[in-house]
Order: sequence, then C-alpha cells, then structure tokens
Amino acid sequence: MIKRLIFAAALLLVVVAVGCGSDSSDVGTATGSTPTTAPAGALPTVTGEFGKAAAITLPSAKPTPFSATVLTEGTGRVVKKGDLLIAHYAGMNWRDKAVFDESFSRGAPSNFPIGVGQVVPGWDEGLVGKKVGSRVLLVLPPDKGYGAAGQ
Repeated sequence: MIKRLIFAAALLLVVVAVGCGSDSSDVGTATGSTPTTAPAGALPTVTGEFGKAAAITLPSAKPTPFSATVLTEGTGRVVKKGDLLIAHYAGMNWRDKAVFDESFSRGAPSNFPIGVGQVVPGWDEGLVGKKVGSRVLLVLPPDKGYGAAGQ
C-alpha cells in the first residue's frame, strides 16, 4: 500500500523564515487567501486562522502526486536554499488520517535549514522558492517523505 504524507501549514511552516546572515527586513507576514492552481488529484482542505493549528480534512479520493500548493502567499522575500526556516507545521498520514507530528502543541515553531538535505526531500523541494510568511500545503509520496517503510 502506498503511504502518502500531508504536511499542511508547511510555510505556515514559514510563519517566519530567517536567511543566513539576513536582518529583520527579510521577515514577512501572510496576507490574503488566494490559492494558487493545484495539480490534478485530490487535495486536502485546510482551514483555520493563520499561525494557529490548522484543521485538515483529507478527501477519500486518491491523493495528488507530490505537490506544494500555496494556500496564502506571504509578503516576505523568496526562501532560498540554505536559509534557516522557523515555522509551525502539522504532518498527517493520508492512509489513517492521523496527525503524526506537529509543532503547535509544543508552543513553539521548529527551525531547520532548508534545501540542504536536513529535512525530508519534499520539504526541501516544496518550500524553497516560496515567499516568507506563506501558508503552504505539501502532499508527499513516500519517496519525498520517509520512504515506503516510514510514516
């Protein structure tokens, strides 16, 4: 059985992103709620106030292949390979619709370098190039997440 991951909020994951050697002028905030065009296939619905734990509803239909869909575009600079991201996130398994990891209940965002192999490949591929302050929905097949034996 193919397992798919969903990381909703991923750039709700980038509530704040800090580039190496940057100053506070690089920090952006989220505005608007215009989603970008999503790839073919089923995508989850993400609702809730930006910066707070999102409510994620997974459709029963087959998921889209790997996608990184901007749900709300931020106003900050573009995230570059090697930047340090400071972000909230929620990870959900498509198969059992269970959240397996999230940062909101810990009361603090996580931080990690992006685009340099320190996180799962789907995060590196899906978050580099997005604007700081965005809310991004990532749908990750096993090869972009934790592999066939992982979540």
